[in-house]
Amino acid sequence: MRRPPFTISPLTLAVTVALTSPVAMAIDASQVASPTETNNVVLTATDNTVNVATEITGVVSDAGQNVQLIKQGAGTLSLTNNNTYQGGTEVQGGTLSVARAASLGDGGVTLSGGATLDTQKSTALTQNMKLKGDATISTTGAENITQVTSTVSGAGGLTKSGAGTLSLTADNAYQGNTTVQEGTLAISRSGSLGTNTTVNILNNATLKTNQGITVTQDVAITGQGKVDAGGNNSVLQGQIVSGTLEKVGNGSLTLDNENNQQTKTVINGGILVVKDQDGNGITSLGGGNVEIKKGTLQTNNDMTIANSITTVGTAGGSINTAGHDVTVNGQVTGSGRLVKTGGGTLTLTNTTNDYDVGTAIDADGKTVAVVGNTVINGGVLAVGNDAQLGKKPERIGVQTDEEDQYKWKLGNVQIDGGTLKTTQGVDSDRYVVIGNAGATVDVSGAAHTTTLSGLVEGKGVLTKEGEGTLVLDLHSGSYRNTSNEVASEFKKNSVAGVSVKAGVLEIDNAAKDFGEAVAVNLAGGELRINQAVATGVDLGAVTLQGAGGTIDTTGATIKTGALSGSGALTKQGSGTLVLTDLNNQAFTGNTTISQGKIQINSTQGLGVGGQLTLDGGSLQVVGNADVTLDKNAVITSSNGTIDNVSNNVTLSGVVSGAGQLVKSGAGKFSLTNEKNNFEGGVRIKDGTLEVSTDGSLGKANTQVLIDGATLAIAKDATLGRQIVLTEKGGTVAVAGTNTATLSGTLSLDAGVLSADFTKSGTGTLNLTKDNTNFKGNTIIQEGTLGVTGKDNLAQGKLFLDGGNLRTNASLIFDKEIIINSTGGIDTALDASGNKTEVTVTSKIQGNGAFVKAGEGTLVLSADNLYAGGTQIKGGVLAVNKDSNLGLQSTDITLNGGTLQLGAADAVSFKKGDAASRLLKVGQEGGGLDIGAFD
Repeated sequence: MRRPPFTISPLTLAVTVALTSPVAMAIDASQVASPTETNNVVLTATDNTVNVATEITGVVSDAGQNVQLIKQGAGTLSLTNNNTYQGGTEVQGGTLSVARAASLGDGGVTLSGGATLDTQKSTALTQNMKLKGDATISTTGAENITQVTSTVSGAGGLTKSGAGTLSLTADNAYQGNTTVQEGTLAISRSGSLGTNTTVNILNNATLKTNQGITVTQDVAITGQGKVDAGGNNSVLQGQIVSGTLEKVGNGSLTLDNENNQQTKTVINGGILVVKDQDGNGITSLGGGNVEIKKGTLQTNNDMTIANSITTVGTAGGSINTAGHDVTVNGQVTGSGRLVKTGGGTLTLTNTTNDYDVGTAIDADGKTVAVVGNTVINGGVLAVGNDAQLGKKPERIGVQTDEEDQYKWKLGNVQIDGGTLKTTQGVDSDRYVVIGNAGATVDVSGAAHTTTLSGLVEGKGVLTKEGEGTLVLDLHSGSYRNTSNEVASEFKKNSVAGVSVKAGVLEIDNAAKDFGEAVAVNLAGGELRINQAVATGVDLGAVTLQGAGGTIDTTGATIKTGALSGSGALTKQGSGTLVLTDLNNQAFTGNTTISQGKIQINSTQGLGVGGQLTLDGGSLQVVGNADVTLDKNAVITSSNGTIDNVSNNVTLSGVVSGAGQLVKSGAGKFSLTNEKNNFEGGVRIKDGTLEVSTDGSLGKANTQVLIDGATLAIAKDATLGRQIVLTEKGGTVAVAGTNTATLSGTLSLDAGVLSADFTKSGTGTLNLTKDNTNFKGNTIIQEGTLGVTGKDNLAQGKLFLDGGNLRTNASLIFDKEIIINSTGGIDTALDASGNKTEVTVTSKIQGNGAFVKAGEGTLVLSADNLYAGGTQIKGGVLAVNKDSNLGLQSTDITLNGGTLQLGAADAVSFKKGDAASRLLKVGQEGGGLDIGAFD
């Protein structure tokens, strides 16, 4: 049972009001006796009147009793706190003004006919709303943006008042009409305007669409009403029955009803799309004048426009025919320029047109040129050929043997914040002036190429958009600096910067076609440079944004300024992109080298973080400083190269991908990550590739191809992959005292008949596979090469050039041995710890000394010709005749091992005969075993 309504006299109540049952508050503004009242008010069950002012700053609660707050009377009640009453709110009369959504407590909001709900500042109302009659929602203050996210229902209509914005985001069900009295009513759905049939827009009020939607209701305008598409593509499908329609804001608004009856149309922003769907000469522009202050009138089909057109202000008027044939029979007048955009044909038939084209003035107050028909101060001008840009450039002045003197009088293109779009390939020699706001050239269609061969200059940035190619190829000759100068000088294109957002921007020469050290922004497109500048920095700083971009140095070596940004950099073209001596720490994007080279000389050359992708191109590291790259790398199926000329380069990140890693250059390149999993193997063309584990070489069982270069193993490791050599041969180096094992085979590259395999480094390398198919020589330059059988070696000769062959099993060795420096054979214990016996049946020759090491026995059976003497440092060296020990004049040194003679006179020791041998004993001592002949 509802209690009798409370009578609310307007005083200030800054206390908490506790509602104990449904309460109605009626305000009579005439009763205000004092602007402030600080007395507490407590509502009891016997209360039927509460005296308050027009504002309650305390909390209104209901002690959990689900009490509804009812506002009655013609005055205004303001709720400013976060209230907690739960029974909802009803405004039966006057105005209820709230500071925030929470001021309405919990529960729905009901508005009776003639009642007003006012929001004092921006808020989001989530309560369901019901309109019992035609009611008002007011947004106080121009900055006030109030959202109603719940459903508005009821039999009444909705009036929007106040200077702020009311945004309806739901599909609403109220049944009355909608009136935009003041400010802006913004809608997010076609159903946001309820089920009513008419929207009334009063003078200077605005209907705005927050999404691209279709408004099906008829629109009645009193005076001049505004429609704002809000940057979207929206449609007025209902009939405009009266008044002046003003299109404001960005985005497009399509008038879809050919029965429109507006008395005037004003375009003050964005795009207004009109139709003549039936081709009957009746368009959706209605009657009266079309005034273009700024923005674009766009046609949606071929049509004839009978309306007069007025262009206003320096921005002029833009008509975008969008590929259609359009005839304007009405008079075109006004103080602004007329700008034609879009493909298709615009025909002006009225002989009384008097719009003012005007003159373009630069920032210094000098006349640049008299502007013809083409001015783009905003939006898009699209053409399919050069003729659509108006009268061709006019040459005046004298021609000399060296140069033409040009003054471009008509046909210039001035772009200051707008876009020139070519829908086909266009060749133009027009003078293009870029204003402070910059210029965009959009070449649509990847197959299309537009060439600008006239002078391009200005104080703004040139932006390339569209999937096609824009070529800047300045003709030789000169252009005058200003229209009145007699003397002339050769000029070059000059812009404040270049931004490539899509497609290709191509230049022939950076200095001529860009200007000196111009800054470049890549945000989705490609910069292609066909010719390098001889000296100096070719490009300025390069910024990579969004998707980043590509630099194609086809036939060129180009140096840039510092890199920055988080976008990806892709290198294309056979030339070289030089990023040396730069602080690129502000660049955090990925780098892909698809063709040619990127050249760096420091760790920060490729920026900080990011991934390196080698997609057929090379990373070239120059200089003497060591460079460490902590990036992950990907090698595509097109393979990729690291080329370090003289320094040491380390890649510590994970290398993945389907391709082959190629090492070139004389320097050392180290792969330190054991989790590398690239699948294409390794090709070492020059210098040294160093690894510490088998995993650093990529996916297991992939091959290492050595093309006259070195694979270095830095630690104890087993490499379980095939080693392939080209005709240039290859080297495996093992550093320090480390021991490495090659458990894969040695083989020759396709078409190679033979190659030399070289062991270098002071460590030990063990070969465990049968390499009988490997044709070539084995060279031991340093350290030890271990085998378990003679067929572990290449099938050619064995060269001992400072290192030793270690036999890890008993065997008969029949390969010819050549000693060019001190080297020998180490007969080690076998895998079970037993002493081994090795017989060499082949000839040993060369200038070096032969060394026997190891605990086992070595038997020499051939007539050997080595000239450096014999050293026995371990185990037993057994011979049956003097010629087994090389040339007669050479000596024998026992230094830890034993010489075993097969006969008492097997060796001729010196007895004054110069041709005999001298037997020496070193610090480790030694033995002479002739026991069989004692």
